[in-house]
Amino acid sequence: KECELRRRFTLDDLNNIFSLPRFTQGDYERTYYCWFPLLGLYTGARAEELAQMELQDIYKEKNVWVININDNGDKVLKTINSHRVVPIHKTLIKLGFIKYVEFLKLCFDDSVTCSNKLFPELEKQRDGYSRKPRDRFISFLEQNSLKQPDQAFHSFRHTFINQWKQQNLNTSIIKQLAGHSSSDITMDRYGKDTPMNIVAKELNKIDFGIDTLPRKWHKSYY
Repeated sequence: KECELRRRFTLDDLNNIFSLPRFTQGDYERTYYCWFPLLGLYTGARAEELAQMELQDIYKEKNVWVININDNGDKVLKTINSHRVVPIHKTLIKLGFIKYVEFLKLCFDDSVTCSNKLFPELEKQRDGYSRKPRDRFISFLEQNSLKQPDQAFHSFRHTFINQWKQQNLNTSIIKQLAGHSSSDITMDRYGKDTPMNIVAKELNKIDFGIDTLPRKWHKSYY
C-alpha cells in the first residue's frame, strides 16, 4: 500500500522541522499545527487515530497518563488490533500536552466549546477527520523547503517504529504500541498486554536526538 512506502524522517529532518517557531515558541494559528506532528512522532499513531480522538480518551491509568485509541462513537480504526492504550511520552508531558487537554476539558465542561474532540477545529470529511492536518503538514514542509520525496505525515509512524528498533527496545511492546498483531495466534488470543507502567518505562527510553525542542512548556501551546 502507498502509505506503507513512506520514507521515515532522519535526525536532520526532525531537527529542521522542530526547530521552527511553531514548535519552539508555540507560534501557530491552530493547535493541531503543533500537537499533531508531536503526537505522531512520540506515539507512532496513525493520522486518523489522532485526528478523531476525544478528550475522554486521555486519562490516567494507575498514575500513567495514557491515550486510549478506540472506535467508540463515530471513530474508526484500521484493524481489530488497532484498539490499544498508549502511554504519553515524557517529552509530550514536558511540553504541556496534559495542560492543553485539561484546558480543553474545562472549556467543554463550562460549555465554552461544544466539542469534546482533542482537536475541535477539525470537522469530519468523507474520508475522516485527518485530511486537513495531513495536508497542512505537507504544506508546512513545502513552505519551509523541508519536503523530501515519499515523506508524509505517516512518516512519523515509520520513524517511531524504526527508532524503537534501532535502540533495541522490547519487541512485544512495540507491537502493542503500534497496534500490530504479534503474528502468534496463541499470544494474540490468550496473551495479556504488558502492564502500562512497564510499557511507559520502555516508551520513555525512546530518544530521537532532537535538540531543538524547548526545555519547558509554553502557555501559548494552548
